[in-house]
Amino acid sequence: MEIILGIGISVLLFSIGATAVIAGALLLLRFEPLRRVSFPWLLVIVHSAILMVCMALYPTEVFSPDIPFDDVYTAYYFVPGPCIYLLGFRVAHLLWPWIQTVLSYHTGSIVCMVLIPGVVGLLGGAAQWYVIGWLLQRFGLTMRLSALAARLSTRLSRRSP
Repeated sequence: MEIILGIGISVLLFSIGATAVIAGALLLLRFEPLRRVSFPWLLVIVHSAILMVCMALYPTEVFSPDIPFDDVYTAYYFVPGPCIYLLGFRVAHLLWPWIQTVLSYHTGSIVCMVLIPGVVGLLGGAAQWYVIGWLLQRFGLTMRLSALAARLSTRLSRRSP
């Protein structure tokens, strides 16, 4: 039961992050200078920006859960997603014995918990979002998404006073 709950929460968090990345890319398409940038690259830009903000927010402990889950940085579950975060966490786990000899325990923990998964997330997530954007563009879904976002924007602007 706990495994199913964990998978459900991971899917929910990634869905929120995916919605934020796609909505951010569609928002950027509304600016004239950015219309020349392809949709896959816009997804990569938005993904990278969100991930860098998450990395910068680590000292505030906004995304840090309480003990006993304080060794997981939950911001990385949003973007790039749990699969890439777990890969980054695995890389950090493999590097931990070496990092322990070079850095203090606290600094090494931060490097293994935030920096290494963040860099793996930037690289792996950028590739992931580029492929997703390419597939959306290939099957003509970017124009449909853009038209849907424009209709939603006009409806919301009509309702506000």
